[in-house]
Formats: sequence, structure tokens, C-alpha cells
Amino acid sequence: MRSHTTRFLAAFTEEAASWGWAPDFVEQGDYANFAKPHGDGLRAHLGLCLNNRDEVWLNPSVGVTHVVVAELTTRFFGLRGLVSLAGATLADLVYATGESGSTKWVLRPEGQIPLMVRTVLADVERYGQSFLDQYTSLDHLIRGLEQRAMINMDFAHLAVACAVADDHPRARLALSRLHDWTDRQPPAIVEQTERFFAGFHAHFDIPVA
Repeated sequence: MRSHTTRFLAAFTEEAASWGWAPDFVEQGDYANFAKPHGDGLRAHLGLCLNNRDEVWLNPSVGVTHVVVAELTTRFFGLRGLVSLAGATLADLVYATGESGSTKWVLRPEGQIPLMVRTVLADVERYGQSFLDQYTSLDHLIRGLEQRAMINMDFAHLAVACAVADDHPRARLALSRLHDWTDRQPPAIVEQTERFFAGFHAHFDIPVA
């Protein structure tokens, strides 16, 4: 990580605390994640890209996860870490308003770090908070996943979320959609998804087909 990126991350971490964001993890020096409580069993996430370049496009993103759902899903797949069940980049959220300006989140060696820190946090509040407010319950996350699920992780999260909510019919429907999706995938993906099915069935005792 370049020195100006390291200084930015330290300053951002300190200032973000006053907005309720606490450090969650830094991934190989290239990505930093912050989190805060977001309702019953939920956590909101704020992510920043920190690639090892002189000019760093921070590409801020926000998301919401249900801790139990995310932990179970990744465990069933044999993976590690938590994935947001709903997420968006600030660039997309700004674009949706008809505005532009994602280039302002570029960190340069000669840039003013305190100003960049304030800019990112202010934009998260301005553009990201309304997105986060759409997902304040497990049911909100389930409805969102039902609308946009396209890959195995989406269908898996949906199945686990419905099972955690004790909605077995919707869980079985999500599993059926995952089966259909898996039938068209290469062997490595099929093996990974079959591992998920086995873990899901052992934990919830809900038929997977």
C-alpha cells in the first residue's frame, strides 16, 4: 500500500468512527471494509478500494448483510468472510440521481487527505444512506434477492434467508432455482454448489429438491 493510501486509511478510520463506522477488515491491502449495526441481526457495510497505485479510485460502496444468513451461506460453500446481501457502488447511486462525479473519489499523492475523507463520508451519507434504509429487515433483503438473483451465491443467500425466516416454501423455491442454474454450469461450479446443498440440508433439514 502506498504511503499516501496508508495515511488516508488511518485518517478515514478515525473520522469514520464519528459517523458510526468501525473497521471490519482490510483485504491484502487492496480493500478496506467498515461496518456498523443496521437493525435486528443486520450490519451495514462501507467498502473502499485501495489498489497499489499513485492515483487510487476509491470506488466507495455500501451494502447490508444479515450476519447469520451470510455466515451460514459461506460456511455451506466452504468459503470464508461475509458477503453483502444487498449492495451498490456510490457511483451507481449518484448516476441514478442523474448526477455525475465519481472522479472526485480519486486519491492522489498530492491530494488533501482530510478533504477526501470528508468528501467520501459526506457522499456516503448523501447517496448511500437512502439505499441502506431500503434494507432494514430480513424480509426486505429477501424481497430484494428475489428480484435480482442471477448467480449461485444469490440463490443460495435467498434460500438460507428464507429458511432462517422459517419460510420453507420460499426456501424450496430458491433451492429449485439454484438447481436449475447449476445444471448449466461447469463441473467446478457444480461441485461447489453441491457442497452448499449438502450443508444446507444438514443444517435445516429442508428437502433441496
